[in-house]
Amino acid sequence: MPYEIEFYEDDSGSKPCLEWVRGLDVRKRRVLGTALREILQQQGISVCGSPFGKQLGGGLFEFRLREENVPPP
Repeated sequence: MPYEIEFYEDDSGSKPCLEWVRGLDVRKRRVLGTALREILQQQGISVCGSPFGKQLGGGLFEFRLREENVPPP
């Protein structure tokens, strides 16, 4: 069963990361959406054992894509 992806929401109801994603150009937004669905949503925090993730501590995790892993347009 896939993991549910949630974005941080501050006290005012703003979701800064989601707002940043929405500001990306269409190609980058599609690549990120696919990576979120195909990698992060399937692996959850075990992504930290791969080049796509890192445990930062305090219950905080990083999900990252490297430009060399993104297919050309």
